Amino acid sequence: MIAAGCGGAAGTSKRNPTPRDVAVIGAAVSDVVYQCQAAAAGYIAAPDRAAVKRDVDRLVDVVAEVEADARFRFPGRAQATTLRAQAQQAARSLRADCAPEQAKRLDDALG
Repeated sequence: MIAAGCGGAAGTSKRNPTPRDVAVIGAAVSDVVYQCQAAAAGYIAAPDRAAVKRDVDRLVDVVAEVEADARFRFPGRAQATTLRAQAQQAARSLRADCAPEQAKRLDDALG
């Protein structure tokens, strides 16, 4: 079972991540990392720009609604993470000659 939001910041209007948010975060970050690393390794000619943009759109939408530092766990994982940590992982992959303009969008969304 997905352990959604293990606590958020007091006084914030953003909510803790729901199981759906956790699924969206996991899918979007996984796809970004895959697209960027596969292109960097030469397995594909270039990342699918439309897919990368769609994934970043989803992450930006979640960042707008969810407390970035609320802890959660992905299914089957013992270690907790945060939306901020996951979005930063995606941004690092995007900055590495993949889609730096999309990395900037994530950075801007996180503030």
